[in-house]
Amino acid sequence: MKKEFLKTNIVWMSAMLAAVGSFTACKAVPLNNNNQYWESPTDSGMVEYTDKEKDPTALGDESENFSGDEDSSFDDNNGFKDSLEKEGNICGFDYKLEGNEEYGPDADRGWFLIKGEESDECIIMICSGRKSSGGYSMEIVDIDYSEADELMTVTVDETAPDEGWVVTEALTNPTCYLRLSKLPNNVKVRNSVGSELNYQGEYGKEINAEDGYIAILSDGAGEIVKKTYVYKTDEGKYKYINVTSVTESWGSTKWKDTLDGSGVVDTKEEIVYIAKNHGSCGYAIFPNNGTLINVEPSSIDDFLNKDF
Repeated sequence: MKKEFLKTNIVWMSAMLAAVGSFTACKAVPLNNNNQYWESPTDSGMVEYTDKEKDPTALGDESENFSGDEDSSFDDNNGFKDSLEKEGNICGFDYKLEGNEEYGPDADRGWFLIKGEESDECIIMICSGRKSSGGYSMEIVDIDYSEADELMTVTVDETAPDEGWVVTEALTNPTCYLRLSKLPNNVKVRNSVGSELNYQGEYGKEINAEDGYIAILSDGAGEIVKKTYVYKTDEGKYKYINVTSVTESWGSTKWKDTLDGSGVVDTKEEIVYIAKNHGSCGYAIFPNNGTLINVEPSSIDDFLNKDF
């Protein structure tokens, strides 16, 4: 029988109430090997997976002991990286740094929550936002916990390529992941210079895309379809929401959309690039008088050439 979904609410902490009584803060400490149970990450990081065991975002399996390299592998000396272990325990929360990737989800800058259905563990996915080239990175460098405020603060270090570096000429999305044995009542994510990153929502959660979209880019067949909802902003830019659409049951005409990422870009060409990465760049659908009734699919070129 599946365990009950984690009911603890995530609260984005814009201001803290003064704590009554003594203030207690915990620093992350290494796990004893006998208490390690996290799945081992792949040698190549998180760019490509072929099964659940190789996917750091796969949740619910607590049967295998972690047997990876305990070295943190951080090579910068900025006051954080030398002190934070790759896995450990902080005030009763087991944690595991699940690595980082250059080509993360096409999502706005901020952090997402990935919940497990069969356990209390969860993953905090932190996105730096889309960059115009390679050479950018993001790493978790510090974890603090205040027992008085029940607040976990995660600090990330963001780096950019130095002038003159040879970098990949491609859009990138630096992303890093923190796995927790359970979700704290309150979470705050900030970078090493103190700038906070907003909570963006539950990644993979069922959503209903809002009305007012100018187009849907889509591809897929059978029971699973990838979609990119496109909106025009008041500033003349393009907002997108990437979803995976799955039928509720075999042969059903009812579909369930789950969030894969979102953001705002300047051009339609960027939307097409994002849709290609998402797997939704097969055809375009333009709503007729705000509905999708009796609407025939159009080409991606039609989307690029259309004046919205």
